[in-house]
Amino acid sequence: MSRPYAARWTAALPLVANLALAAGPPAADRALFADTDTLRIEAQALLDLDAGQLQLAINEIYARACHAFKDPGLAARLGGLARGCAPGAPRGLTPTEQANAMLLRRFQTYLRQYPDGFEATYRIVPATHAEGVAMRACPEAKCSVIGHLQAGCSVTGDFRMDEMRGRPEWIYVRSSRCAGAEGPAGGFIPQSALKLVAG
Repeated sequence: MSRPYAARWTAALPLVANLALAAGPPAADRALFADTDTLRIEAQALLDLDAGQLQLAINEIYARACHAFKDPGLAARLGGLARGCAPGAPRGLTPTEQANAMLLRRFQTYLRQYPDGFEATYRIVPATHAEGVAMRACPEAKCSVIGHLQAGCSVTGDFRMDEMRGRPEWIYVRSSRCAGAEGPAGGFIPQSALKLVAG
């Protein structure tokens, strides 16, 4: 079983060279991420980025492939990133660039779904069967069930993504409360089993 990282969002990362976010906010003449055409972005480097930064990182990938931008400010900022192509003659994204863009878009989706991060209160979606949501020792169906969470239980935990094998997203449950008492923890449940509780 992959152990989740202790962060707001976590991921099962591919075993490849990874890029980390440059220290501090990016200057106007410096890219948010470097070498996204050859190196994979670390998922944990995206945990604290806002929507604008995630979109900027995606734009950087396309700028390196010589794609043009209508916004003059964006064009001026990203114009010097082109690699292996001529301005105005965009090339296709490399497999690494495609994977990086997919990861960034996935985090954009998470940010829309969970704008406050996963440290807010989430409740188990009403179950379709009496036993509630099965919590497993690992996400795969073949792994053992270690407990159940009933509809209405609240949970805190971390996202787990498996980009390499294309498996659905899961949540590692760090703690739960059911009917006001501490509930089971230490297992994975599907992301679809949760809903955000306002307030």
